Amino acid sequence: MVLKEQKLNPIGLLIFSFLISFSLVNAQVNKVSVLNEEAGSKLIVDGKDFIVNGMNWDYFPIGTNYTYSLWTKSDSFIKTALDREMALLRNMGVNVIRVYTGIQPKWIEYIYKN
Repeated sequence: MVLKEQKLNPIGLLIFSFLISFSLVNAQVNKVSVLNEEAGSKLIVDGKDFIVNGMNWDYFPIGTNYTYSLWTKSDSFIKTALDREMALLRNMGVNVIRVYTGIQPKWIEYIYKN
């Protein structure tokens, strides 16, 4: 079977953009590509297969509803919540999260670095 790289598909482009944005935060240079083959597509980062173990994530304490926003709380409260939540996700093997609204760039960087 002959494998060849092709143009990025929309999902590949989304994943590619996500990884590049986080790479730029720390000024790391990663070679990222999407390999399309007969059996499907796969993400390659620095020459190794990269498995995306992602999930949707948001923070809603018990007793709150959709109007709650973690991002309006104090920095110390947000850090405590993120440290606790991201430790749980890391232990589950999650390496990509999707956050719907409200997160400020400094918290994206904080999550990535910690």
